[in-house]
Amino acid sequence: VFACPKCGNLFSTYSEGNYLKCDKCSINYEYDEYGYLVESEDKKYSIKELAAFSIDKYLDYLYENIDNIQFSIRDNCQIYQAFPRKRILLGEGKFVMSAFAFTVAYGDTIHVIKYEDAFCAIEVKNKFTIGSDDKKYLLIFDNHVAVLKYLIAFQFFNYYANGKITPNYKDELWFGQ
Repeated sequence: VFACPKCGNLFSTYSEGNYLKCDKCSINYEYDEYGYLVESEDKKYSIKELAAFSIDKYLDYLYENIDNIQFSIRDNCQIYQAFPRKRILLGEGKFVMSAFAFTVAYGDTIHVIKYEDAFCAIEVKNKFTIGSDDKKYLLIFDNHVAVLKYLIAFQFFNYYANGKITPNYKDELWFGQ
C-alpha cells in the first residue's frame, strides 16, 4: 500500500504488527484473520481495493511530477551481475531511477540503462532485476524496500519515453483498472 487510504499521502504508510498506520494522519487499520484491513466494525477494505487506490494515486503522482522525479535508495543495495543459473557479486552500490533511465553505481562503475533498451522484473519482495541486452543486474535491498513501486514506475516511464502516454494510459498498462 503506497498511499494512505484516509489522507492519500504517498509513502507515508507503514506496518506495525497487524496494523497499517500512517505518518501523516491517524489511521490504525487492523489486518484481520480474513485478510481485510479493518477501520471500524462497518468499514473493511481488501488489500486489492487499497492496492488499486494506491497504484492510481502513485500513477497520478508520477504523471504530475514527470519532469522532476528521481528515485534513489537511501541505503546501499547488494549488486550482482546476473547470468543464467549464476550471479557474481559486484559489491554494494546505489540504484537510481529517473524519468528516462536506470543508473546502477558500484565501486568506480556507473552504468546507465535507458528505458527503451531496458527490462526489469521482481524476484521477491526485495529483489529487483534490471538490465539491457549487454548486462543484467540483480539488486538485493533490505527487507524494508518494496520493489513493486519501481516496477510500476518503470512501466510508466517506459510508456512516457516511448511517447505512449495518452489520456487512457492507466487502462493500457498491465495494472490498469
